[in-house]
Amino acid sequence: MDHFVGKVEGKGLSTEDYTTAEKAKLAGLHNTTVDSALSSTSTNPVQNKAINAALGGKVSKTRKINSKDLSADITLAAADVGAIPAAQKGASGGVAELDSSGKVPAAQLPSYVDDVLEYEEVGNFPTTGETGKIYVETNKNKTYRWSGTTYVEISASIALGETASTAYRGDRGKIAYDHSQAAHAPANAEQNVQSDWSATDTGSDAYIKNKPTSLPANGGNAATVGGHTVAIDVPANAKFTDTTYSAFKGATAAAAGGIGLVPAPAAGAQIKYMRGDGTWQTPPNTTYNAFKAASAAAAGGVGLVPAPAAGKQDAMLCGDGTWADEMTDAEIDAICI
Repeated sequence: MDHFVGKVEGKGLSTEDYTTAEKAKLAGLHNTTVDSALSSTSTNPVQNKAINAALGGKVSKTRKINSKDLSADITLAAADVGAIPAAQKGASGGVAELDSSGKVPAAQLPSYVDDVLEYEEVGNFPTTGETGKIYVETNKNKTYRWSGTTYVEISASIALGETASTAYRGDRGKIAYDHSQAAHAPANAEQNVQSDWSATDTGSDAYIKNKPTSLPANGGNAATVGGHTVAIDVPANAKFTDTTYSAFKGATAAAAGGIGLVPAPAAGAQIKYMRGDGTWQTPPNTTYNAFKAASAAAAGGVGLVPAPAAGKQDAMLCGDGTWADEMTDAEIDAICI
């Protein structure tokens, strides 16, 4: 009985209840090999191509960024990527910002002139100006800046003219400079004029000043006179007749004297005088008698007055030859009574 299959109710041993399709399906089953490593070329039924493709865009956890593992979330600082820290944005010593137009704001730029505005006159300027702008008054060619409260001329205008307080015209200055560099005669140069001996007009350029009234026959050679040369055919000590003078002529009781050279005084005659007769004479006696005082009975005489004593500078010489003190008012009044 051990070799027989028990009968199952509803199943006959002579029928095939297991279908052919199921049998074929079962026959197609076989062992499946799974790859031991990721591969993009595996042909195994159960392969890792899809997994490999998905992992192809991933970074291995063993990789690092700036020495930081990828095993956890990473926070990178500006220095990690060579960026400028946000704290330096617009800060002193940092970097300038950009506005919505992609330009650096004026507040972060050094002082500069960002615009030049032109108006016909100052009255047309904006009521309130802006710093960093230059305002030009075109009708006077002056420039101004806004001080914060008013318009200030940038530099005093230069006035052209020919006075001490004005500037000279550049075009004329250049002409004068070019002229000074070129060869030319001095401003006070005079035209060459042939001198004329006979010209008598002292205002004429031909007039000869300080000319002699006459010249020797030989043309005026100072070493010659009348064709004769001094120290050659004329003795060096020669006297010419037009340079000699007559002797002084003394006067007499009957005749007048004459002009001429006076006789030379002899040695020892230094105190003598030339007398009208043409002789050197000693002055007559110059001694004088003493002053002779007058008296009641006799007249006085001429002569040298006596010398006043010291302290008599205010005294008066009296007719009796004495120096009397000055009279008082009382003495004068007594005389007049």
